[in-house]
Amino acid sequence: MGLDPGFRSGVKVAVVDATGKVVATTGIYPHEPQKRWDEALATLGKLAVAHRVDLIAIGNGTASRETDKLAVELVKLLPDLKMSKIVVSEAGASVYSASAFASEELPELDVDLARCGVDRAASAGSAGRTGEDRSEGDRRRAIST
Repeated sequence: MGLDPGFRSGVKVAVVDATGKVVATTGIYPHEPQKRWDEALATLGKLAVAHRVDLIAIGNGTASRETDKLAVELVKLLPDLKMSKIVVSEAGASVYSASAFASEELPELDVDLARCGVDRAASAGSAGRTGEDRSEGDRRRAIST
């Protein structure tokens, strides 16, 4: 699950499978000025359960810290999913989102952060889980949604 943080325009949410295929998208508004925190948590929770999310990638731009707190709360609310979270660089995300391919694939949403999370988890192994040793099979499941 990728979260592209924002205040006024909300947080864009994309869920991708292990291959990068988009399986769900939405927008939530947990921060100023809308402050719909509980509604945002409920939406993220439904997506996480429905798609068996166990990795959340959060963009490091505007509202990143606030969105990270949202992800921490989500992880605590759904311990059975054993979700991890990582913060990913938004550098280069606009290159994809401005491309013709992105316009055709998802005209209203940038899913590059979610895909970056899948790529980062695959290459970093247990980066999202400090203090735990994870097998290759566990890592593969961690990037599946």
